[in-house]
Amino acid sequence: MLEDLEELDSVLCSSLKWMLENDVDNLYQTFCYELDFAGERHLIELVPEGVAHLLTNANKRLYVKLIALAKMQEEVTSEIQAFLKGFNSVIPAAKLQVFSPNELEAIIAGASVIDVEDMKANIIYDGSYTEEFKTWFWEILREFTQTELSAFVYFITGSTKVGYGGFKNEKITLTSLSNTKSLPVAHTW
Repeated sequence: MLEDLEELDSVLCSSLKWMLENDVDNLYQTFCYELDFAGERHLIELVPEGVAHLLTNANKRLYVKLIALAKMQEEVTSEIQAFLKGFNSVIPAAKLQVFSPNELEAIIAGASVIDVEDMKANIIYDGSYTEEFKTWFWEILREFTQTELSAFVYFITGSTKVGYGGFKNEKITLTSLSNTKSLPVAHTW
């Protein structure tokens, strides 16, 4: 997707979006681009004999697609291969086939949605808390947006996401302190 290229090169992305939205017949651009590698300029052809193919309004979508693919795939092939080799040495690719992309993301990076009810069901109370306090505490957390919940979880765990399996695998202990003049304290898992 063109939006993915924006993180890599926002200027190029803006230029490509401009091409899609405007007349390009008079740009005299060919199906090539220049790449600076180790201080040397290299002409990269997007198609065979790309230097002879002019960009037109009829083929500008293909041009944008080929540039995006070249920048996001072909230019980083060796880096991707090295990453995959290392990753597959830890977790073989065949073992990952059973997971959807969203499941794999949740396992690796944690759940992006924080479930207050899961937190409540798995919290450990260390100390004496009144039922009124517990009710008040959970009412407040239920009013939090996901951004606020992420900040809360970050404060108590050091991560903005909850690990795979939720709070049952990473329980939170709420401990009361006798010194009421001190600020809240958090300890990571």
